[in-house]
Amino acid sequence: MKNKMICIVLALALAAGLSACGQGVPEAAQTTLPDAQTSAEAIAPTAEPTEATAAQSTVSDTTTLPPEYAGDATRTLAYYAGIYGAGRCTVRIEPVSDSEAKVSIVWGDSAFEAYEWEMTGYFNPDTYRLTYSDCVKTDVVFAEDGSETRTVLYENGVGRFQLQPDHSMEWQDEQDNAGEDMEFAYSPVS
Repeated sequence: MKNKMICIVLALALAAGLSACGQGVPEAAQTTLPDAQTSAEAIAPTAEPTEATAAQSTVSDTTTLPPEYAGDATRTLAYYAGIYGAGRCTVRIEPVSDSEAKVSIVWGDSAFEAYEWEMTGYFNPDTYRLTYSDCVKTDVVFAEDGSETRTVLYENGVGRFQLQPDHSMEWQDEQDNAGEDMEFAYSPVS
């Protein structure tokens, strides 16, 4: 009898919790449990998976991310919008659509010289990668009078940013390995 009471209390608590979450009351919790069904499995909801949960369970990524990172927010480009920094290098990611972002990088080499990269990145939510193939690298030299000289070093550079759901990032630049062994920290755009 005591076990039956515990199961009934658990069923009512589950029903109240699901109602508060907007999930509705599972059918099993709406009825009185038969004598043979006294385990928690008897009151577990048996709803079909939603599109969101189905998408979360089909992560096919070679970076083997922990399962807690399979949430919807981490799969949007807007989630990664912001500024990432490592040493003298700053990366700015500005989404222009759900899958495309303008990426600008400034790397201060000295008080009188900096390198700039501009590219369009394409976001893949399954791999958490932002890839590009149109990178333009420019050397900017600042004169004492405030003027600057800009020299394009290359165009059509290729590479990718490996974004992590915890907002860390790595840059793999295939042109001249500029981001090698660097891990960037995140700062949201204000």
